[in-house]
Amino acid sequence: MTIEGTLWNRADSGLSAKGMFRIENATMLRAPYILQVLALRSGKKLEKDPLIRRLAIGEWTLDPTSITLKAFALDGSGLIDRVKLNSVAYARTDEKIKVDGDYFGVGFEVVGTRSDPQVFLKENKLIKTIGQRNEFDFFGQDSMIPEKKK
Repeated sequence: MTIEGTLWNRADSGLSAKGMFRIENATMLRAPYILQVLALRSGKKLEKDPLIRRLAIGEWTLDPTSITLKAFALDGSGLIDRVKLNSVAYARTDEKIKVDGDYFGVGFEVVGTRSDPQVFLKENKLIKTIGQRNEFDFFGQDSMIPEKKK
């Protein structure tokens, strides 16, 4: 694992940082929830304990209110290497997330809070051809994800 960056502390804004991150030859013990949803909606199943040959984040920034990640590169086994992330933003104060990426070449966005992420397909030729955008709402009435038991 390699992390490079610069940290600074300003009296008016607190601790901030900027840099890059790389990890190689690691095993994913539990796939993130969003990745599980994307695999399920595409009719695929994630490999158990997939190998991450290389995960690189070309640019990350951290400040007292948010974390932003850009310039992802992911190479691994199973279906994890089919995920392409363009950007990830997380606001720490209200736990809001925004993710932009694609899975098997179909663009998606994740917006909402950390506890209630909403996953949407981006408008593309396939969606325009076979249906309306809201028909592809990952958490809509026709969702393949079972409701959480209370």
